[in-house]
Amino acid sequence: MQRSENVQPSSLPYFPNLDGLRFIGFLIVFFSHGYIGTTGLFTEYNYQAAAGLDLFFVMSAFLITYRLIREYEIHGRIGLRKFVYRRSLRVWPLYFAVVFFGFGLHAFLQSDGNDLEPLPPLWTFLTFTMNFWIAQHGEAFLFFLVFLWSVCLEEQFYAVLGLLMRYFYFLLVPAALILIVGSVVFRYYHQTESLQLMYNSMSLMGSFGFGILLAWIYHKHGHSLFKHLDKQHYLWSIVYVLFFANMYFYNQLYADASWSYLDRLVIWVFMSLIILGQCAPNKQFLPMGRFASFRYLGKISYGLYVYHGIFILLFLQLPIVFEPNGWYHLLFRPLLILGCTIMVSAISYQYFEKPFLQWKSKLSGL
Repeated sequence: MQRSENVQPSSLPYFPNLDGLRFIGFLIVFFSHGYIGTTGLFTEYNYQAAAGLDLFFVMSAFLITYRLIREYEIHGRIGLRKFVYRRSLRVWPLYFAVVFFGFGLHAFLQSDGNDLEPLPPLWTFLTFTMNFWIAQHGEAFLFFLVFLWSVCLEEQFYAVLGLLMRYFYFLLVPAALILIVGSVVFRYYHQTESLQLMYNSMSLMGSFGFGILLAWIYHKHGHSLFKHLDKQHYLWSIVYVLFFANMYFYNQLYADASWSYLDRLVIWVFMSLIILGQCAPNKQFLPMGRFASFRYLGKISYGLYVYHGIFILLFLQLPIVFEPNGWYHLLFRPLLILGCTIMVSAISYQYFEKPFLQWKSKLSGL
């Protein structure tokens, strides 16, 4: 078997801005989830979590597809087994640790006399199909386990992408377009079913389709594209202004049910443009990787995402020894949850995740 993905480090560009952008994506998700249980300003903006997740989905598909394209063009194939090992070493340890912690906590709380909603069957977590269960039965179970639905979706995409790159590389672009069109069609026929729109894989695979297209465009036409777009900051500023306007006026823009199913398609377009702008080889507009702290927090963003639900649940259950006011709900509690999440995620990354990542690097030959 040919040596797969053993590309020299110098030939694989590092996108520091995307590490910073990961942290921004997590903050979008966090500040949407962080106000659960709070009445007031932010509760009507929970759709922002979807935008943050879409950023993760498009970016993940872009980075992984780009790496595999480079591998394929250098070696003429990809090593499917090594690809599975690398993805598993990155995702599975923390995922299964939280799954088993959640099931153990649920059993303990039930034995203590608490009346809890039943969890999805364990096999749905083990097979990364829990998101389909939620789409059918709802999300009224242990709070932080619900968040793992997006990890299941990504694992499903990795399976599709690995097989596509290994056996049908020549169909890469048509497959990406099929994912996008298929998602839009699915959302059209299920536009009144909120659980299907939010959790069914077919509803969201379009985000990965955009990531695949973005990787192909960057690899094939990135040089000529940025030759025309470099230093055109007014174009990138327009993209950001339109994106934030789309977010702010979301309820008004998509109030008409006849075309509300297009909301995620619009977000996927914006996220693709923002990622592309952050990958510019020269001076970028609003570079998200400018600060080392943002880059580091982006590197541990998987832990941030997985752990933040645990601390939200914990702080919602803690007894409060004083009368909480608006500042407690709007500022103090979210920042306290964020601080605890960052601390635990940093420890987890250093002492639990990093050993698996080192094995992953050895396996990659890097």
